[in-house]
Amino acid sequence: MTSRHTWGLLAAAALGIVAGYSFSPKPARRELNRRAAKNLSTLQGIAAREGGRAARVVTAAAGVAGRVASNVVRQITGPLAVALDPTQKLKDAIAADPILSQRPIWIDALGDTMLLHGVVESDEEWHSADLLARLASPDGSVRNLLQVRH
Repeated sequence: MTSRHTWGLLAAAALGIVAGYSFSPKPARRELNRRAAKNLSTLQGIAAREGGRAARVVTAAAGVAGRVASNVVRQITGPLAVALDPTQKLKDAIAADPILSQRPIWIDALGDTMLLHGVVESDEEWHSADLLARLASPDGSVRNLLQVRH
């Protein structure tokens, strides 16, 4: 395996962790944190047995993976972190999206459920709006009533 393949595998693993962590409910995130902490100590034990070189590689890889994961999370959730109100978070996220901001989309809330209304041009836009709504919703309860214009 070449160095390029190693970095690609590391990046894929980091993105998988970020996606799983971002979209999982709080109990699953706590379990992931627990398992990650347990596995980190296992990796550190292997690194200590294998010597300084392995420790340097693991430390460098963890640092790179952490920076990559942090950047990805920041890019995905950046617009959502601005406001405290979930409805306002979603409005800001849609306004920041270059495509969705051009669509007639409005957001309502019925209790804890966020409602998306309006028209989008494709299934991809529908899914993008749905993802933004689920990220903004505290408990993930979303009714996506957007219509796709064909």
